[in-house]
Amino acid sequence: MLEHIEQDGPISRVALAAALGLSQPTVSQVVAELMAARLVEEVGTGLSRGGRRPVLLQLSDQAGYIAAVDLGGTRSRLALFTLRGHRLVDETGALPAATTPEQAVRLIADQVRRITRAAPVPKPLLAVGVAVPGVTDPATGVVKLAPALGWEEAPLGHLLAVELGLPVVLDNDVNAAALAELRFGDGRAWTSFVFVWVGTGVGAGIVLDGQLYRGSGNCAGEIGYLIVDGPGPERQGPLGFGHLERRLAIPYLVERARAAHLARPTADDQAALGALFTAAREGRPEASAVVDEVIERLARALTNVAVILAPQAIVLGGPVGALVQHIVPQLAGRLRALSPIVPEIRASRLGDRAGLVGAAALAAMHAKASILERFERG
Repeated sequence: MLEHIEQDGPISRVALAAALGLSQPTVSQVVAELMAARLVEEVGTGLSRGGRRPVLLQLSDQAGYIAAVDLGGTRSRLALFTLRGHRLVDETGALPAATTPEQAVRLIADQVRRITRAAPVPKPLLAVGVAVPGVTDPATGVVKLAPALGWEEAPLGHLLAVELGLPVVLDNDVNAAALAELRFGDGRAWTSFVFVWVGTGVGAGIVLDGQLYRGSGNCAGEIGYLIVDGPGPERQGPLGFGHLERRLAIPYLVERARAAHLARPTADDQAALGALFTAAREGRPEASAVVDEVIERLARALTNVAVILAPQAIVLGGPVGALVQHIVPQLAGRLRALSPIVPEIRASRLGDRAGLVGAAALAAMHAKASILERFERG
């Protein structure tokens, strides 16, 4: 019932009873319990179909806040959210790629405390969600493999929970982004889609029948290791980036932009990427050649994804994914030339904040479940 109120609210008790196939007295009883737990609130009245106007319900923000962390190889992005997904406070801090998990935990904990103190109204912090660029085990909170961070078998969830004294929920950043798309973005219109993130690395979050598909060892979606053109060098050690990542992700594109003198040597990565794609739109041959490579390699990778999973759509996100929205028509055309199985292709409207929003969704789901469990026990 809480899920229906969150997704379909404001909604009346009568509409809830019809949607769930329950009696109105049962719905009224459960709604009263949800209101007592401060998870649901009344927000005015709806249109009358004869008789009294129905009282409308929606998810409440009164129970407390949640913190979200999008952990990157070069920076961490944090925000404080309400349970309804309203972002209140933002902070971005440097996170050197060579840092240890213990150093990262201290940095994250300090930032979480800072944004909590900046909250407009004092409320308890209920949970922390963390999106991590690598293979994670959400059940144990262990980061199994994160090349962008240089980590293996890092117990990040446990360390951060101990440091903050709060529940910590973590997941792969692209899975978190896919969850954000499923709950708040265009993914609400599909039962199956693949969210492809192109940033420092390349990965995919797979949604099948409305649920995240994780695969054995939570490794589903590691498309950065796809082979898209010719024989490539093998990974250098266990933390090496994959074949596709080394031909499509930010470090490669920034290197190409600087080599072609499309970006200043002192420009940061995002500025260099923007200069590359702007020059391509202006028709500069050296930039167009690089973007044509992006289209070809990405089209081959997405064709592999499409013919194996046959999703309704593929959503592009991440720092590079946000820039390729201008080449979606060419990309879709190339997919049609490579295969008869072509899903809808579109750029995410959540942009490069999808991982952060997904981390908030993870924390909110845990917080709501914990509140209900405590309320049921006592």
